[in-house]
Parts: sequence; C-alpha cells; structure tokens
Amino acid sequence: MPDVLLTGSLRALAPARRDVVLALKRRGESTAEDLAADMGYSVGAARSLLIALAADGFVTHRGERRARGRPRHIYSLTEMGEELFPQIYRAALESMLEVVHERYPELIMELRTAMVRRWVLSDPETTRIASLPLEAKVAAVADHLNSLGYLAEVTSPCESGQELAIYHCPLLAMARHHPESVCGGETMLIELSVPELRLERVRHRIAGDSRCVYRFSSPSSAEDPAPATPGK
Repeated sequence: MPDVLLTGSLRALAPARRDVVLALKRRGESTAEDLAADMGYSVGAARSLLIALAADGFVTHRGERRARGRPRHIYSLTEMGEELFPQIYRAALESMLEVVHERYPELIMELRTAMVRRWVLSDPETTRIASLPLEAKVAAVADHLNSLGYLAEVTSPCESGQELAIYHCPLLAMARHHPESVCGGETMLIELSVPELRLERVRHRIAGDSRCVYRFSSPSSAEDPAPATPGK
C-alpha cells in the first residue's frame, strides 16, 4: 500500500479497520467471507469490523438474494468512507478559480452569486431558517454553519446589534487566495438566510484578525443599509 494513502482520517483508523477499508476500496463490493479470505481474518472478525465501520458511517451493505439459503450481505464504502482517502478537490477548485480570475474577471462575481444562490436555495435548512421567528434566525445560522464544518457561535449582543463569531472557516486556505469569491460567498449565504437584518463584517481573518465577526442590526439603525462588502 502506498504511504501516500496513509494520511489524515485513514491513518487515524485502527489498523484492523483500515485493512477492511482498503480491502473494500480494492474490491468495490464484497461479502464478509471474501474479505476475510483476502485479509487472513476469520469470518466472524471480518463481520465484526464491518459492523463497527457501518456504525461509524464508513460502510453500508445491501442484501443479495440467492436461490437457496438466506440473502447475503454485500458491503461497500459509503461516501464518508470514500472521503477517508486523499482528495484533491481544493487544489482543483483553486485552479479553476485562478483560471476564471485570469481569463474572465468580469464573470467572477456573477458566478459567485449564481453558485451561492443555488447552494442556499437547494438547501432544505434554508427553508427551515426562513420559517423561524426573527429572534431565532441568527442562532440557527450559526448552527447551520457548524453543520458545514465551521466553528461559529452567537456572541453577546452589542449595543449596535447581535454578533456572529466564526472561529474556524473550512474554506480559509482558499479564501486567502480568493477572498472575493469565498468570503463574498459566505457573506451572501448569511445575508440570504437572514434578509430582514443589515449585515456588516466587523472582523476578518483575511485582514489579520483571529476570527471573523458579523454584526446584525435593523436596517433602520443605520443611515446606509448596504450589505457587507465581499472580500473586505
């Protein structure tokens, strides 16, 4: 097995579980009996490992009927299991953004707007947040961001409005190179979730702060109700 595969989450798995994941990756689908034969394990041990991996969300199975006897279970990796292996999504997306910035700079804002709107409008959580009372929406946005890999929380309200602090951004590496697209998209996501309030970014990781902070306030509380400026 190439050492390059032993990175991140895959390396963190216990050796026996990692053996099962690698065997399933090679086979695509397999029974517990065939996996046991491949790895030199007993069938009972292989089945126990498969059950444990399924409980963690890395493995799934389907039933296959046979002419005689009980249906057998055919195991395979779930999407979460596939993500244990190294991915190059970030590098590929960064390259695509660079090409767009270099060759089609006039399209970058239009693309960002279209992408975020599609993401937000296709997300059922957006509909749920929209149905909440206004006073509950900011906390719901924080919870939604956390489900996407952020570390966000609503901080104590300040005199000029409620604040949302983001301590971890899962897109930070990309945002450092493409703040207009990434940070602008994040701002738009929050704006579309709580359109009733004025949104202003008052702290920004890209500007050297330790966290990003968004401030929500009533449009009537400011002379200029313009939204947060993307990328600043």
